[in-house]
Amino acid sequence: VPDVVNISLGSHEGYARDLYADLFNDLSSKFGTVFFISASNSGPGFRSLNHFGNAVSVVMVGANVSKETLENQYNLPSDAQTQNENMLFFSSLGPSYTSEMKPNIVAPGGAIAPVLANEAYMTQMNGTSMSSPLAAGTMAAILGKIKADDKSLFNTIKEMRAKHLKGIDKAEKSLNPYVYA
Repeated sequence: VPDVVNISLGSHEGYARDLYADLFNDLSSKFGTVFFISASNSGPGFRSLNHFGNAVSVVMVGANVSKETLENQYNLPSDAQTQNENMLFFSSLGPSYTSEMKPNIVAPGGAIAPVLANEAYMTQMNGTSMSSPLAAGTMAAILGKIKADDKSLFNTIKEMRAKHLKGIDKAEKSLNPYVYA
C-alpha cells in the first residue's frame, strides 16, 4: 500500500458526495495513504474545484507561480508590482460543496518542463496537474526520510496496515491529519 498517491484529473464538482470521496476517505483512514489531487483549472470562481474536493481526507493542490517565473517565462516587466508568490488565474478555489476549505496547499504550477527539453524545442506546461505531482513527490520524499531516520515509525505503519488487511474496521492510528471517522 503506497504512502502517497498523486491524482491529476479535471472534472466539475457536483453538489453531493460521491463514491470517490468515500473511497479516498476510507483508504486514508484504513491505510494512512495520503492522496494529493489537483484542484482543477476551472478557477478562479467560487466553488470551482473538481468533485474530488468533496473528500475530507484528500489534499487538494492549487497552482501558484513566483514573481521570478513570471518575469523569466511570461515576460512580466521586472518593475511590475506583484507579490513574490501568486495564485495562478486558472487555479480552482473552494470551498467544496461539503464545506471543505480547498485547495489545502499550492505548489508551482506555471512554466513547468515535465520532460527533458531537446535543442529543437522546449515544452512547458501549466496547471494544477503540474503542481500536484510536485507536492506529492515532496511529501513522499519527506516520509521516506522520516522512515529512514525512525524505524519505529515504519513499524507502526506496517502494523496499522497489517491490522486492516486482516479485516479490522477502523484504524487505531493514522498518519493522515484529515482522518475520516
